[in-house]
Amino acid sequence: MPPTLEEFPYEVQVAFFIYGLLPDIWVGMSGSYQGKDWSALESLYNIYDIEDRQTITYFIAEIQRIYTKSINAKMEQERKAQERKSQAGGKKFAHKVG
Repeated sequence: MPPTLEEFPYEVQVAFFIYGLLPDIWVGMSGSYQGKDWSALESLYNIYDIEDRQTITYFIAEIQRIYTKSINAKMEQERKAQERKSQAGGKKFAHKVG
């Protein structure tokens, strides 16, 4: 059973919260996920009065690394499945019975 957010240390919980507020970056033509746009990070730290920015930033980077790898692997699987489906789409298979 995966751990719940409450089971993580406070800094990890804050990192997940801030990570969720950052906008996503997608590459248009390939549709691949590039991670989060970090340009708002300083503002979010100021708004939520985050003191241990170095630790929170480390955890955000780790969350992003894991999530980016996971989502791109999933998208690659979907792309390959779609390719197989489109390649098989024009072929007719007939079985002789009897």
